[in-house]
Formats: sequence, C-alpha cells, structure tokens
Amino acid sequence: MSPWTANSRGLPDGVKALCFAVTEGGMLLVGTDRGLYWQAAPGETWTALAQFPRERRVLALYRAPPDARGLQRLWIGTDDGLSALDLAETREGLSVAGPLRSFDALWEPPETGVSWIVPVAGDGLMVSAGALYRLSAVRYPGWYRFVLAGILLLLVGGWLWLGFNPEPARDD
Repeated sequence: MSPWTANSRGLPDGVKALCFAVTEGGMLLVGTDRGLYWQAAPGETWTALAQFPRERRVLALYRAPPDARGLQRLWIGTDDGLSALDLAETREGLSVAGPLRSFDALWEPPETGVSWIVPVAGDGLMVSAGALYRLSAVRYPGWYRFVLAGILLLLVGGWLWLGFNPEPARDD
C-alpha cells in the first residue's frame, strides 16, 4: 500500500495543484489551474475561496503575517499579474475580508505569469514575472524632512506676511 493518498475531494475533476500556502492557524490554501481553494485540516473537503475567479490559474501564493486587525494578506500570482486578498480566519474556516485587489500596474502587461512571491526585509515583496520586480511602499526614506520643511515655510511665510501688513495706527 502506498503512503500517498489523493486529497482532491471538493476540487474540480482533473484540476492541477500549482502552489500552496498555510494560514496562521494551519489551514491549507492551494492555487490550481482553476482557481483558489482551502481546507481546514488535511484530508477534509476543499472549498473554493469566495471572490476569486475559478477560471483563473494561480501560479504563486504568499501569506503575510496577520496585521493589527488580525487579517492575513494573501498575495496571489496569476497569469494576469499580482493580486491580493485579506483573509479572516476563525475556527469555522476562512472568509474574505474585502475585495480582490489587483497590482497589475507594476508592469503593463506582464510577459509571463507571476511565478514566485518572496518577502523582503522591511515592508515589501520580490515578484518574478518574466523579470524581477520589487513591490514596496513608495515613500521616500527622508519623507519627514519634506514635511518639516513645508511647515517651516508656512510659518516663515505667515510671519513675513504679517510683517508686511501691519495694522494701521488708529487715532482715537
């Protein structure tokens, strides 16, 4: 007898599993050539993840750690580019908390599908889609200097404006 057993209950016939991810609570996510599915424990029935098109091929998955609200961001690489879903996990299962967001504007259009998603130091991702891309916050490292300079300019401008427009002397 083989130690390997098929675990395809709930998946469409002939579906091909292409990638996996595991949630914070240990639930399994599988990206297939016909959509995205999850199961609460090994051997249980697979359930289609709501709000993800079943005709889309999922090539790569990366689940980010939970945020302050307890939501887990699931990054999804497809033939169409990079997308993300926020997942809420309970003992009963997974639910989607918000719309499917597309990050296709990184490249127009990708020459190949997103086949790998890896976190990088700080807050960002490295994504391969024919070429290698880095997705991170677009904030300049010294952004606070610009804010402080703007506040300083406003204060100096106000002081100069008041200096050039003194109140007229009154003859009372």
